[in-house]
Amino acid sequence: MKTTPSKLEEGQIFVFGSNMNGNHAGGAARTAVKKFGAIEGQATGLQGQSYALPTLSKKMQKLSLSTISKHIDELYKYAYDNADLEFIVTKIGCGIAEFEESEIAELFKSKETPFNVILPVEFLLVRGFKGFDKGMNCCGFQFDENKEFIHKGNVATCQSGFHFCEHPFDVFNFYRGNDKDFAEVEGSGKIDFDSQNSKVAVSNLKVKTKLKLFDSVKIGIEYTNKKVNFLRRRADKYIEKNTSNSSVNSGLISSVSAGRFDSEINLDGKNSFGIAGKSSKIRGKKGCAICLVEYNNNYDIIGVKTAIIDGVIPKEDTHYKLVNGEFVEA
Repeated sequence: MKTTPSKLEEGQIFVFGSNMNGNHAGGAARTAVKKFGAIEGQATGLQGQSYALPTLSKKMQKLSLSTISKHIDELYKYAYDNADLEFIVTKIGCGIAEFEESEIAELFKSKETPFNVILPVEFLLVRGFKGFDKGMNCCGFQFDENKEFIHKGNVATCQSGFHFCEHPFDVFNFYRGNDKDFAEVEGSGKIDFDSQNSKVAVSNLKVKTKLKLFDSVKIGIEYTNKKVNFLRRRADKYIEKNTSNSSVNSGLISSVSAGRFDSEINLDGKNSFGIAGKSSKIRGKKGCAICLVEYNNNYDIIGVKTAIIDGVIPKEDTHYKLVNGEFVEA
C-alpha cells in the first residue's frame, strides 16, 4: 500500500470530490477537468482518467457523512470490479466542501481499503501485525494489549517509529518461535513504507488483542487468499481488455492478426491475414485474406466465412461483419 502520489501514471484514476450538479469549477475537480478528462455535468463515477465522488448537494450544501460513506462504498465496489486500475484518492471534501479532515478520514479508516485504492496519508489506517518478545516487549519498548502508543519525532522504516508488517507472514521474518507474542495492530499519523517488503513504520500505533500463534497463521492464510484473488481478478481483467473491445492494427507484410470478440481488426500491410470473432469487424487492403466467425447468443459457433479481398466483395478498406453467414458492411 502506498500514499497518494503527485502525478498519475497509465492505469491510475484521479478520484476527486464533486457536487451533485457535476459542476467541476474549482479545486481538485477543476484539475480533473483540465488534466484527467472529467466531464462537466457528470456528478459521480468514472469519467476519462478520473472518478467523481460527491461531497456536496445540488444546492452546494454538505452531504451527510452517511451519504458520503455510501459513495465511498460505490468507489470501492468499482475498484473491486476493475482490479487492473489503481484509484488515487485526493483529500476529498476538505477543500471547497469545508469538511474537517478528521470527519472524512474516519469514513475511510472505518473501511477495509481495496488493494488498488491509494489514500492520502491523512486518511490512511494501515492494518497489520506485530511481533514481540515474550511479555510484549520490542526493542526495549513495553507494549500492552488494546492501547495506543505515540512516537514523537521522525518516522522511517528500520530507523525510527513503531514498526509492524502488513502481511502477517512477514512478521515471522523478525520474530520466530513459540516464545514470542503476536498481535493485530493499526497504524496512522506519520507513515513510511519499506520498498522491499510489507514493513511499515508509523507514529501512531494501536495494539489490539494478543493472538495465539495458530491464529496468526490462520489470518496470514486469509490475507494471502485475498491478495491472490485480487491478483487473479487483475490478470483476468488484463486478458479481457486485450481480447475484447480491442482494436488490432497491422501494417506489416504477411502479418497475422486476431481478435476474440468485440474486436476491430485493421490489415494495412500486404498479403496479411486476419480473423475476427463474436461481434467483431475486419477490414484490409486488396490481396489480404480475412476470416469472420459468427456466434449465437449462447456463444456457439454457427458460421465461418473467409475471403481474399478483391476490391469488389469484399471491398478494400471497408469494415465487414458476418451476419447470417454473409459479409455485411459494418
